[in-house]
Amino acid sequence: MKKISLVVPCYKATKWAPKLIDSLMSQPGISDTEIICVNDGSPDNTGEVLDELAKKYPQIKVVHQKNGGPAVARNTGLDNASGDYIWFVDADDIVNPGSIELLINEIQKEPSDVICFNFQEIDMKDNVLNGIKDYNYKYGQTTDGVTAYAENSIPAYLWNRIIKRDLIEKNKIRFGIIPEDEDLLFHTYFEANTFRFISNVIYKYRIMDVSFGKNTNSHIKYYWGYYEIMEKYISIYPSVNDKSFWSAFLLTCLTNIFTNYNKVKVIDSKAIDVTRSEVYKSQKHSIKSFHDKIEYKGKKGFLLWMMIHMPFFIDFVVYLRYKFK
Repeated sequence: MKKISLVVPCYKATKWAPKLIDSLMSQPGISDTEIICVNDGSPDNTGEVLDELAKKYPQIKVVHQKNGGPAVARNTGLDNASGDYIWFVDADDIVNPGSIELLINEIQKEPSDVICFNFQEIDMKDNVLNGIKDYNYKYGQTTDGVTAYAENSIPAYLWNRIIKRDLIEKNKIRFGIIPEDEDLLFHTYFEANTFRFISNVIYKYRIMDVSFGKNTNSHIKYYWGYYEIMEKYISIYPSVNDKSFWSAFLLTCLTNIFTNYNKVKVIDSKAIDVTRSEVYKSQKHSIKSFHDKIEYKGKKGFLLWMMIHMPFFIDFVVYLRYKFK
């Protein structure tokens, strides 16, 4: 069995996918991996490019499907994976030299349910931006997923971690509710018994040259989706009583609700038929189940308090941020 299955959704990836594959194939340990490239109904010749790469490299497995979006493509990748660990990788990114061998060594040293690592951002020409993305994780310390999320500012990225496939399959974890990434990641936090961070810079994430929020439909789906996530996990895991966790969880959801609502309002105020007073009312209803599970500690606690007790003020600030961006 392979140690790591890389799941790579590919759509219009003729330019970038070969570059990703090049960053992988010369690495020590690549023979212990499989690379599942899912051609998500690309209208260009992405499928042909992937098929040629698969002929060249036996580690590559190509799956062709009708266009369904990244979440559907990743689910297809999961259905075809056989490795001990899953690594969700974007087709336009790069894996640093030596990273495969390093991750395999980490797995052999301590096979945690989730192993999280650092990354760098790069531009369209591969130039590194802003140095290393270091979120002050507690390196080397193994905790459960709930504690890891509560104690660390973990960004909601799929590609800065590998996840044990057995954890995913045993708990029937798949991409579902929009926002799909956060939905899957929160599910793993609740179920992971062993979660740890390593300080190594493993991954280069490409910042694409696109302006924010042209797709109002996407922001509208995310707006409603975070309400669903709130209701889903408080109902599934009511016995979890870690106030630090639920406070961080609620702060993430409310922040994204305000953000996506106001992005829509800035782009096209008529695109969403929800008034600001209705936003506050929906929020008030959704957080009822959280009142005895949260706390207001530190700066983030103060911000959470503001979002709950003075939503109109936070809403106004967020609106101005995107209005004049």
